[in-house]
Amino acid sequence: INSTNYELLKKEKNTSSYITRGNIAAIIGGLLEANHPLIIKDRELWKTQLIKYAKDTNDNGVLQRQAMHGLESFKGDTSILKHLPNYLLSQDALIKEAFISLISSIDPNHPITFNYLIQAISDDSAQIIARHALYQITTKSAIARLLKALATDHKFLHEFLDKESIFNNKQEIGDKKLINHIKKVLDPTIINMLKKIIIQALTLRENYDGGESYFLQQIALIVQFQQPNYLYHFIDSIRALNDTDKDNFFSTSPEHIIAVLLKPKDIKPVQQLMVVSLHRHAPITFSWAIQIAHDKKINPQGEKIYQKGLDLGIVTDQQTITQSDYKAEQNVKIYKQFQDYLNPPAKDQYFPEVFRYYVKHHQVLDPIITSTEKKRLIKLAIKSNLDRIDTSKFQVHYQDQETKSGQFTISSLASYYGDLLRLGQLLFPKKLNLYRQQIVNFIPYTFSDDSSTIAEIITNVTDQELKPINKIYLDKHDDRRYLHPQSYIYLVKQWKEQNPKLQTPKSVLESIISDPLIAEDNRESALEFYADIISSSDTNAHRLIRSLWQPKLRNSLSDLANSLLVSVFRDEDAISWRFTQIKAMAKPHITPTGVNGMGDFEQELLSLSFAKPLIELRNEKYLPQFIDLLDYSLQFTGKKDYWESVNYLWRISIAFVTNDNHSPSTIGISEYKNWVEKNKHFTYVNWFEKQFTTAISNSTNAQMRIKNISEAISII
Repeated sequence: INSTNYELLKKEKNTSSYITRGNIAAIIGGLLEANHPLIIKDRELWKTQLIKYAKDTNDNGVLQRQAMHGLESFKGDTSILKHLPNYLLSQDALIKEAFISLISSIDPNHPITFNYLIQAISDDSAQIIARHALYQITTKSAIARLLKALATDHKFLHEFLDKESIFNNKQEIGDKKLINHIKKVLDPTIINMLKKIIIQALTLRENYDGGESYFLQQIALIVQFQQPNYLYHFIDSIRALNDTDKDNFFSTSPEHIIAVLLKPKDIKPVQQLMVVSLHRHAPITFSWAIQIAHDKKINPQGEKIYQKGLDLGIVTDQQTITQSDYKAEQNVKIYKQFQDYLNPPAKDQYFPEVFRYYVKHHQVLDPIITSTEKKRLIKLAIKSNLDRIDTSKFQVHYQDQETKSGQFTISSLASYYGDLLRLGQLLFPKKLNLYRQQIVNFIPYTFSDDSSTIAEIITNVTDQELKPINKIYLDKHDDRRYLHPQSYIYLVKQWKEQNPKLQTPKSVLESIISDPLIAEDNRESALEFYADIISSSDTNAHRLIRSLWQPKLRNSLSDLANSLLVSVFRDEDAISWRFTQIKAMAKPHITPTGVNGMGDFEQELLSLSFAKPLIELRNEKYLPQFIDLLDYSLQFTGKKDYWESVNYLWRISIAFVTNDNHSPSTIGISEYKNWVEKNKHFTYVNWFEKQFTTAISNSTNAQMRIKNISEAISII
């Protein structure tokens, strides 16, 4: 580029042409990256201009992405971070990735950058690129900030661990970079945070395989290197947990953490600590830890550890027993564990874990347990629990009362009530109907397995039976409303299908849909269900859904609301907006290869999901708007990189007029043929004509088949 062309770019930088501004942003980005002599004196001018481009509200996204790419050359200029909108709220995956790339290029250690990375991982909006950005964090303050977030933000910690397998595999262990950075900034405060993260991770119920985490195992080894007796402190930390947290702890695979920490000299003293008085699962967990440590890749001293375990009878040499003997031995262990739960040493006591354990292992236990043991199990389930429990009095309390999210406490009985129901399905299914209202009242506390269990047990629910839980879900001051609203939506939707006369769920759905404190995916599920029970004459529903639609702020809930305004209410503003958005999708595009490369736009190209509400309007009054789409496409037909977009617009228009489930629109066919005749001189319109003709033929044939089948049925 010469000085004349460069001055022309400066002159045109505020042009109203979106495409021109996008091209300017791309050229300037390249000049900045190359540190071109022409641009050195104007860096501040272009920084301001690129920030302006990055903040542009046009939905296309190309300008914003090009601008953010250009701003990456301003490494260390953290003032830029304060001027950028939060593009993690965008529906465009490419915009989100460009945003994360920019802020991490400017300063990965800055608090603003860090907060965005936490958000991207926590809400899974740009998980992969954000995780890689975390690997760039190097300063002590930034690493301390990260570790504090992992120790205190449960959602972030769960998402961080849940997606770990993406980054740590046979080819590359991405988290190794983070581990190395942590090792360089160690002090007593950092060590204490690492210890807290491990315990926190293993007491979160949703981290089912938390102990298998490479990251957790490595930070445990870091702590042990600094504090050689850490394994014993680790066991002390288990002892200090409350009963619920202990149950959670031993269900998240802690044996994998113990396995990496073990040394041969620890086996006997740790055996004396990992006993039933610590937790009923402690002995078997320690046995598993020794077996896991046997692998030298897990623990370099694995062979010595395993031999010590054999000598003390903690593990059995797998090579000395047959497969059938091994299975028999495992069954004996299962039975013994069941007996320990059912009849512990303390007189007249039992562990509630016995209900879940029996359900899990009933096929092994049924041929073994005595009639006395089975009777005691049933008696405990019925007399000691179901006959006494009042699920309507279970409580939930969130620590954060403003957001109704994060850490919460819940009545301990709720943790195993679902196990009682599954036990009942196996041992006393007919009696469960006696607890029908009690089971319905349990809905606010259910996890997914519990919801499925309730759906199997309870059918044809009435409005009167729903009254107690409707009251909970209508009360915005009741924390129980916010725990698992998805359970209510899932179950009541099934019951509404069984009993169409149900009326009361409608007001509950309206309350859930309109509450911003409830997770957006739950509100979407409620709105989808709500759409099934409203009609086009329901003015209150129209008003509610209209309030959810935010034309200037695209998100999935708003888009769903718009689709219902179109499909249910034929709302003209909503229809017009959707046509505008479809036009905005026309952009330069080359479909990436492979499923993993598919973004939102590629998905839409395949499914036409966003266009579907318009396609299904099936009213010829909207023909002019579809003709307008065809006219709009003509400006791109000669541009190779716009072909996917042109094809998208044409497929939408064809689908409106021809469909296998509807008779083709004769007026539409005539109008489209006129359009083809008028525009034959444009590139590829002959291709449109061929596809349109084929679609008419297919639609006509489909209708003929339907007619023939209908006539055959009528004759029969």
